[in-house]
Amino acid sequence: SDLDELRRLGLTYGSSDANFVLIDFGARHRAIRDLLAERGILVRDRDYEISGNVRFTVGTLAQTRTLIRELRRAVHQLAQKDGFPRGASR
Repeated sequence: SDLDELRRLGLTYGSSDANFVLIDFGARHRAIRDLLAERGILVRDRDYEISGNVRFTVGTLAQTRTLIRELRRAVHQLAQKDGFPRGASR
């Protein structure tokens, strides 16, 4: 499942019965938001409500696959730079 992919990426997220999921990126929430925006994927930075969290809205299967692919790329890009997600702690 898509949530399994988030776990494989080492990401922490909250459970949800809604059409969105909150993922905790810690201090890298802005970097993830910006990297995804550069790739045409808009997410909501919810750091002002829940520190380090970004909100991802669930769309169609094709949109979700694109999101997972680009999220994987962004996480790997940050991992090469500074060890993310292990370095995600505040």
